[in-house]
Amino acid sequence: MNDRPVRPDAHHRRTRRTRMGVVGAVLAVALSATAACGSPTYPGDPLELLPVDAVAAVSLGGLGVETSGGDTLMFVFDEHGTVLGRLQTDRIDATQVLFSHRNMVAVTDDAVTVLTDRGRTDVPIDEHTVSAMANDPESGATTVWFTKGRTSGFVSIDYDQQVRQGAVDGTVRTTAYCGERHFAVVDDISKGTGPRPSRFYELLPSGELFLRGRWESDPDHGWASRTSVCAPDGRSVLALHTDHSAATTNAGAPTMVLTAIDLDSGVRSLTPLDMPQVGGGALGTTLIVLDDRLYWLNPDKQVLSVPVAGSSTVTHEWTLPVAADSTIASVHNATVTAIDYRDHAVLSHYDVRTGMRIGEPVDLPWLEPIIHSPARDTIYTLTSLAGAP
Repeated sequence: MNDRPVRPDAHHRRTRRTRMGVVGAVLAVALSATAACGSPTYPGDPLELLPVDAVAAVSLGGLGVETSGGDTLMFVFDEHGTVLGRLQTDRIDATQVLFSHRNMVAVTDDAVTVLTDRGRTDVPIDEHTVSAMANDPESGATTVWFTKGRTSGFVSIDYDQQVRQGAVDGTVRTTAYCGERHFAVVDDISKGTGPRPSRFYELLPSGELFLRGRWESDPDHGWASRTSVCAPDGRSVLALHTDHSAATTNAGAPTMVLTAIDLDSGVRSLTPLDMPQVGGGALGTTLIVLDDRLYWLNPDKQVLSVPVAGSSTVTHEWTLPVAADSTIASVHNATVTAIDYRDHAVLSHYDVRTGMRIGEPVDLPWLEPIIHSPARDTIYTLTSLAGAP
């Protein structure tokens, strides 16, 4: 176990935070004043293309799906934390944003929006809840899955902006790209307490969902993350399961299981993981394979890893030096991007293998007054964070 938080000079940090805190307070007053008179205003002009100096983006939406109406926000900003543009629409639940080397894709209430340095493409949708979203970081191919009743719909956009749309019965549990090939695991809607039929699909270039495999899932098994990753050899999808049936015999904690699904045969192999003194679960958009090891972050913001093949013992690599309950994080390339918003909204980057900080923290004073602020029926919370490659 290797906890190595790396912190900047304390005096320098306090001085910067004090200065930024004053700016944040001014912005908070401004937002409160505009909210009292009508709709609040937010920094940034509407985005019509992807700024070339964008380093990250955040999306904000409601606290839960139980409320209706409201707004959805997405901001793109540069290395200094300055907002370069925004998207602001009516509400869609669980909205996300993803970067690739070629584009950025966001989901609003009426469109899947693709932004490049050349312009903007909007694919119209009639959806309310994002269930999963994955992309190929190299080509920019992206697929968004939506939940609607007993079916799951998708919008898939290829590297050349070709659009495919469709739907399948059931609920999408986890998705992944292997190169430009897209895969999804779909569970049938449960009708009782028995085994749950699961299906493994590939989305073909024709737009057809091709059934690669099927199996029966134990009702106590759940997918730990809605995103999965491709194995180093490109022949299988790697995902994390949570086995709750073991909770009664494992000191009250569920067992984590590494699942490998062969891309062509759909055959699964399951490896229960030995997780000494670390918490279970996995945060979406944090799974990554490096040097034949699978890395991920759990809800406690611990960075964990396990060999793709061989030992099943999980290693606690390090822990983000942040407040776990007020931090959102994602992983791209070999970098953890995190925003801690407990006292002041601060963006930081870390090497996922070592925990060493990359660059200086960046204050985001414009973000502080928006988090937990009201807009119509929405109380804003951060729903996703994406770092540019």
